[in-house]
Amino acid sequence: MSAHTRQVACGLALALSALLPAPGSAATLRSGFTETTVASGLASPTAMAFAPDGRLFVCQQGGQLRVIKDGALLPAPFLTVTVNAAGERGLLGVAVDPNFEINQYVYVYYTATAPNLHNRVSRFTASGDLAVPGSEQVLLALSATGAAGQAVTFGVLASGAQPLSYQWQRDGLDIAGATSSTYTLTASAADTGAQFRCRVFNASGEALSDPATLTLAIGRLPLPRILAPSVNARYVAGGVVAYSGFATDAEDGVLPPARFTWEVVFHHDAHTHPFRAPRTGDRRGSFVIPDEGETSTSVWYRIRLTVTDSDGQQSTTFRDVRPRIVQLTLVSNPLGLVLTLDGEPVATPYAFQSVVGMRRSIGVVSVQTLNGSTYEFRRWSVPRTPTHSIATPVRPTRFIAIFRRVRGAGPTIRRWPLPCVDTPAPDCADPAPGEDAPEPPPGSRFAIPRQGRS
Repeated sequence: MSAHTRQVACGLALALSALLPAPGSAATLRSGFTETTVASGLASPTAMAFAPDGRLFVCQQGGQLRVIKDGALLPAPFLTVTVNAAGERGLLGVAVDPNFEINQYVYVYYTATAPNLHNRVSRFTASGDLAVPGSEQVLLALSATGAAGQAVTFGVLASGAQPLSYQWQRDGLDIAGATSSTYTLTASAADTGAQFRCRVFNASGEALSDPATLTLAIGRLPLPRILAPSVNARYVAGGVVAYSGFATDAEDGVLPPARFTWEVVFHHDAHTHPFRAPRTGDRRGSFVIPDEGETSTSVWYRIRLTVTDSDGQQSTTFRDVRPRIVQLTLVSNPLGLVLTLDGEPVATPYAFQSVVGMRRSIGVVSVQTLNGSTYEFRRWSVPRTPTHSIATPVRPTRFIAIFRRVRGAGPTIRRWPLPCVDTPAPDCADPAPGEDAPEPPPGSRFAIPRQGRS
């Protein structure tokens, strides 16, 4: 999201059954079922959701999300949000991410009181039985605050039998062409106070979201700027990435560190993983890139800076830091034998890309057969144990595993020595002549084929 665009969402505040046939009454316990009290001591419970590990998250209308674990209500709430609990307001919904075991995301729906009264959906990150402090990420807000000339986007989330259809409304009237799950407009003074909602329907029925009121804030948005890292900065695994920023506001001037919030997200292909939860209070900071874990090269870190002015208006900008990548090659002598990369067998020669600094495991299959002959591992071209960890070097490098044919194992074609391809690299070295190979003719870089028994 750019510094001049505010992403605001309008949640679908309704029961999912509104899009599906109504279930039968549950007042009478069916034959074969028993009723058991799971926990007591809850105050005005409103919703619940199970985690994959069996824990039960239960919403209390007053704003506490409680955890029932191993049949007992834990004394400390998982989280507490500030809510307006009048009438049907409060902490009203909870959902656990389908990938909870990996990302530890928990979503809640509640009536927030600031900057004005509105409903929202937020995401929190779990750490054990408690939410990580400061991990709240507002995903959907049922009110929108923007500035004249600013793009404001409303979005709706809905579940039900597919396909789902959408129709956005303004002040109760359909908006022509607004038939997707999001609706964006450029706000003007005439839009302040307008209410937007979405009608979602399928073959089973339809439902209306709660309305979201658009309010135009007085003044202009703050302007954040990331000073470091630079636009084309590259990282190496195990290295440190330093970041810093600056922000101004037309009304407030230069914004102090207390107005800065930084977050770092790890991107892998088309999905993300939380890396550093939002932190407020500094203009600069740093983090260390792990040198173990994900070995893909389709990865990067997104550094996100959000600044807030004295009116509560926010702007966000980000900077992506991508990895420095190098090509490595696994080679066997003779060619065609199998080596291992990160525990998986690969046929040689095998070229692959790796993030500089990332630790990789390379190894050998000690005894194997090729073209009817049996070979056993002798050594690497540089002193190494058969299976060992390497830190991905800066330059393209070949790693050569040298084998020797087991005597009496049958005819074979032998090549000596194995030439270095292209230009030499740090771990590329021709093996010294040995007892199991004839010397090449003077000046020759390639083997003389010979067939027969040794």
